[in-house]
Amino acid sequence: MRTYARLEAPSFAPRAHPVRRTIGQLLWALSAARTLHSHRAPKNAALIPMRRDLKAFVGELGATPGALDDTGPWVARLDAIASKAREVPALPDDAGANTAAEDKVGTITRLTIAGDFAEALKQVLAGLDALRSPVSRKSNERSQPALVVHRDYQAAWRNAVRAALATLLVAVFWLTTKWSEAAGTVILVAVVSSLFATRPDPVQSAWGFFTGTLIALPFAFLVGQVALPALPGFGWFTLFVVPILVPAAVGMANPRHVGVATAFAINFLAFLSPHQQMTYDAGPFFAGSASILVGILIAIGVFIVV
Repeated sequence: MRTYARLEAPSFAPRAHPVRRTIGQLLWALSAARTLHSHRAPKNAALIPMRRDLKAFVGELGATPGALDDTGPWVARLDAIASKAREVPALPDDAGANTAAEDKVGTITRLTIAGDFAEALKQVLAGLDALRSPVSRKSNERSQPALVVHRDYQAAWRNAVRAALATLLVAVFWLTTKWSEAAGTVILVAVVSSLFATRPDPVQSAWGFFTGTLIALPFAFLVGQVALPALPGFGWFTLFVVPILVPAAVGMANPRHVGVATAFAINFLAFLSPHQQMTYDAGPFFAGSASILVGILIAIGVFIVV
């Protein structure tokens, strides 16, 4: 809550801690009241006066107009009730000898919960006082900005030029060679170059992406060109692909391996190219895979040189 207050407006920050503390104490009081209600003992002579005092206190607090303007008298009454609840009542030790004897442990437990309720309610009143008069900052203390935004225009321009140049070079390579498989590579390089540009170290991220792509190549070949031709069908496809993608998803959840695992998952499916009518031909497979690898290497080269 304090973080939220600082992000929304620095002037709310002094109130964030009292608000959080007051809400916590109120929840504590409600929990204690619910426990007392669930485990009440109407004939418990030691607890009846305590329940009567608490009920009268809550009723007067709710019925008195402007009761929270001055919480001093209410806090004093709660102190007295809490002190009374901590006093151990004189109860018979042997409950089995007399069926009318009260449960000593249960009575003490209920009195303790009643004291907790009074203490929590007292803290709620103190929290409301703190909200009305939050701690003010010193005039010479530097106020924290609502949200710190880092802008590095030079790095942004450089990475924008890198991404644009990498995409342009791959497009020129595609148009010059008239390599049909390179058409999708232009889109892939444009996307990954934009992703590289947002990283603190674009070159390292690019090499991680290339590593994941290279690792995905043999897996895609074994599944798409060896296993599926022998065992076609959606069931076998699921059986082969799921054990590969699940570890990749686990790796994507690890910050140390997120780049390599993401590249592996994306390009494994790109290499596999699943369709309703699968085409099992090693020639187009290696041609498409080579175009993707060449495109990523061109992007890496641009990010290294520029």
